[in-house]
Formats: sequence, C-alpha cells, structure tokens
Amino acid sequence: MMKLGVIGLGNMGGALTSGILKSGELSANDVAVFTRTTSKGEQFAASNGCAFLASAQDLAQQSERLLVAVKPYQIEAVLRDALAETSDSKLIISVAAGTTIKNLSQAAGSQHRIIRVMPNTPSLIGAGACGIVKGTNATDEDVAFVIRMMESVGTAILVTEEQLHAVVGVSGSGPAYVYTFIAALADGGVKAGLPRADAQRLAAQTVLGATRMVAETGIHPMALRDAVASPGGTTIAAIHSLEQDGLHATVMNAVIAAAERSEEMSRE
Repeated sequence: MMKLGVIGLGNMGGALTSGILKSGELSANDVAVFTRTTSKGEQFAASNGCAFLASAQDLAQQSERLLVAVKPYQIEAVLRDALAETSDSKLIISVAAGTTIKNLSQAAGSQHRIIRVMPNTPSLIGAGACGIVKGTNATDEDVAFVIRMMESVGTAILVTEEQLHAVVGVSGSGPAYVYTFIAALADGGVKAGLPRADAQRLAAQTVLGATRMVAETGIHPMALRDAVASPGGTTIAAIHSLEQDGLHATVMNAVIAAAERSEEMSRE
C-alpha cells in the first residue's frame, strides 16, 4: 500500500510531488501517480523513481492517502470516479481553489477524511508557502502528516476555510505578482542602461535577498525599507515615485481581487 497517491501532474501536482520526493519526507517507493496523459505520467514516474498506475481507481485502492491536484472544475468528478469502488476511509488532500470541504466530502463520500491545502509552485524548490484546512472526519494524525508533507517543501500554516481565500490572494497567487515585479525591475534596469541578462540577474537576486531579510530577521518590511532609505538619497526618491504611482494599494487590490475570486469560485 502506497503512503501517497497523486492524481494530476500539472504545474501544481508535479511541483508538489517532485518537491516532496526531493525533500526525502516520502521515498519514491511510498508514492504512486496517475494522470490521464499516460506518456506524461510514465515519464514523470521514470524521472522521479515512483510508480505510475493505469487508472485513478487503481491508485485509490492502492494508496492510503490521495493528493488530488486537478483543476477545480474537474475535482468532484475525479473524486467520484476514483473512489467509486473504494469503501475504506481515505485521506483526501485537495489543492483545488474554491472547491469547499462540503462539496469535496459529497463527491468523495462521507466515509472519507478531507483536508484542503492551498500551496504554490515554489514548492518545487522547497520554498513553498501554503495554508491547510482540517476538514470532514480528518484526524489530528492526518493533519500532522499533511503539515509534515507541506513543511518539507516550504512553510505551512493552519487556517480556517474562510481564511483560505486570503491565503489564495497572498501566497497561492502571490508568486505571479512577484514574477511581474521582477520583470518590471529588470526592465527598469534595461531602460537605465544594463544588458538584459545582467538586469534580470540583479533583479532576481535583489528580491531573493530582500525576501530572506524579512523571513530570517522577523523585522517588519517597512523598518527594513527605512534602513535602506537615506535622507535625500536615491532610495527615498524611488519610494516616493512608487507611492505616487500607487504600488502599495495596487498590490493590496491584487490580493483582494484573488481572494474575492476564490470566494466566487466556492459559490459556483
């Protein structure tokens, strides 16, 4: 019996599974995968040393727990199909945005245990961030397993289901905002005279370094910002420009927009 079966190997499913295996939290012998594109599944399994099973039903029957990483509009049908012939209780770990614990439980069956996770793609390199919600029938042991699994690829926090919408806005969608900022930072460097490759390298490292300063020191970002901004200097001039253009409010609005869309999806 596999400790974890994974259904779906798209961007999120592939990133999580690869990251967990790289971390050593689960060995390749503990994990089996299934995806509808057989060639993709076989290639992933060969690259990572895990098993590829021919159907979602086989995966469910041969796994203690299921990590379901398919699109939100697919997940309920996938659960019904995968668990149609499974009577024993399984832990179902869903990464689908907007699909509620109630709907997951109805699709899977009332005997199964549900946990929702909202991760992000940096889990692939062990730098993920996610929120975890304990759902129907889930035990403390189930939660502890999911926390260990997700902390093996980054940071994990326990939240309520209502708070998961905010997690979507901050960390679930957040990498896309940061990529956009890095691209803009590099474009500014090019505009100011740097070669593209140099500008991108400096921009990426600058964001990495600033991120580590916040994460590792625990100092408020604004206090760290003030330490860089000398009176009358270049940094405060740049900050003034950013604030005039509404950067702070723009980012807050992006987080709120993603959170609101997550709420909308949960009602659809």
